[in-house]
Amino acid sequence: MEQAPTPNSRPEEPGPSEAESIETLERELDLARTELAEYQALIDELPAIYEAKFRHQVQGLAQDIKRLLDERRALQSQLDGALPSAPPDRPALPPVVLEPVEGGLPPAEEPRSRRPASLRLRRWQRGMGRSWHRVRDGALQRSRALRSSVSPRLRLPLVAVVSAFGVAALVIGVEGLRRQGAAPTTGTAPRTVTPATQQPAPPRRQDQDLTLRSRGTAWLEVQTLEGEVVYFDTLKKGEQQRIPLQEGLKVRAGRPDLLDVAIDDGPYEVLNPIHVLGWRTFMPELEPGVPPSPAPSSPMLPSPGTPTPGTPPQP
Repeated sequence: MEQAPTPNSRPEEPGPSEAESIETLERELDLARTELAEYQALIDELPAIYEAKFRHQVQGLAQDIKRLLDERRALQSQLDGALPSAPPDRPALPPVVLEPVEGGLPPAEEPRSRRPASLRLRRWQRGMGRSWHRVRDGALQRSRALRSSVSPRLRLPLVAVVSAFGVAALVIGVEGLRRQGAAPTTGTAPRTVTPATQQPAPPRRQDQDLTLRSRGTAWLEVQTLEGEVVYFDTLKKGEQQRIPLQEGLKVRAGRPDLLDVAIDDGPYEVLNPIHVLGWRTFMPELEPGVPPSPAPSSPMLPSPGTPTPGTPPQP
């Protein structure tokens, strides 16, 4: 049977390796407690940080609202001072009693003879000139009166409105003068327009080819002038395609800067810059000995000073 431990027996002491592990655990525990305290301090500071940011934003917004309200009050006071007050109420006029005239009504005036159109036009022109001067003088006086009472911020819009009204009145007056001063048009013979004769297209060579050479991978489409697709494929670097030119061809490519084009054995040239993706047309050369077609003649119109048949010469 096993013997029970006596009270005087001592527990076994830990070895050196166990003591080192215990010290390591204690140091890690202290480090964890330190980090936990730092995290707790940061967590405690978060509400204060967010509250300070919120107060800062609210304070800036409140200042902006206050500034806008002050500007509104200032503008309202300026408008109240600039606008004229309502005129006082005038007393009503007494009723007028018409009394019969002895001897009957006076004889009616004879109708005036109608003045010529030129005299009426001149009088209308003078009246328009006087009205324009009165409007301009009144506008200048009102602008001077408002300039002293209106702030510089409102002065420019008022001047623009007055100027717009003046220009509108001037345009209306000039248009009326032009309509009334225009002489009645007499019946004139219509000008005869000679249609341009359509020249036949000069003959072109039919034995030429269009050579397409690629310096990189790019899709290519070739059509006739009528829109019929002749070739549509992708050319890789170093590949080339030779197509009969016939009456003419249209060419476009996805990378026109990587495609060189030549007619027969002529020099190669780049199809288009990289940003130009549209069509480019190639036409065959003219037959040897055929002169270039002249430019189409414009319709023959008589000069403005030449009288047409059946129309008397204008002075």
